[in-house]
Amino acid sequence: MKSEIKKVLDRELSKYTSKKITLNNREYKLYIFQEIPRANLYEGFLFIVTSDKSEIKELRQLDPYKTGLPYCPRLLISMDVGKKTLLIKDNLRNKHIIKTLKKINKTFLNKLKKVLSNPNEENFSKLFDRSDVIEEFYILFKKAREYLLENIKGIPEEEKREEFVDNFMMQMLILWYLQERGFFNSDKNYFITKFKESKQKKLFDGSENYYQFLTHFFEEVSNNLDR
Repeated sequence: MKSEIKKVLDRELSKYTSKKITLNNREYKLYIFQEIPRANLYEGFLFIVTSDKSEIKELRQLDPYKTGLPYCPRLLISMDVGKKTLLIKDNLRNKHIIKTLKKINKTFLNKLKKVLSNPNEENFSKLFDRSDVIEEFYILFKKAREYLLENIKGIPEEEKREEFVDNFMMQMLILWYLQERGFFNSDKNYFITKFKESKQKKLFDGSENYYQFLTHFFEEVSNNLDR
């Protein structure tokens, strides 16, 4: 996905006239897409590929519209090769989004293509909406459900197996949300931590395996709802 995204960015940006600009004592290439004569301002895209955290941080914190420079990066696009993430910041609206490269789907990539090929306010707004996250979640949910249905043993009846999987996934989604909020030992990876402990036979609640741990956990939650 990394190479595909970079190809899209390089291809779309090559259509614009570029100008070398200096920000934080570093030189960058700005791809200009709009000139505002009254303000003596040129807006463009700034795209960098780096693993320098300080450089990314400096650019994120910079407000180019307050520097007095005539050439302003409206959209900052930074590909962090170390963390394998893509940061996109709209400097005019002060909005940003960070995407893991391997999780970028076609919906988001199409929105990025649109804003690069036709940088109007409508496309800028669509780039920062969360419709691609919903689609991404649905795809992952569907794959997880299919995997469970194929691999769960001990429930031969298809209808009962589907009922079990659906109930189990809804329970885990709720618990995963609570986990993200730090409800369980303030560990945002609580269930993964416990799964790894079960593989190493280090579960401290007396469970012999992960299934027993989950059963015990559900019982404890159900019996202590007021807590």
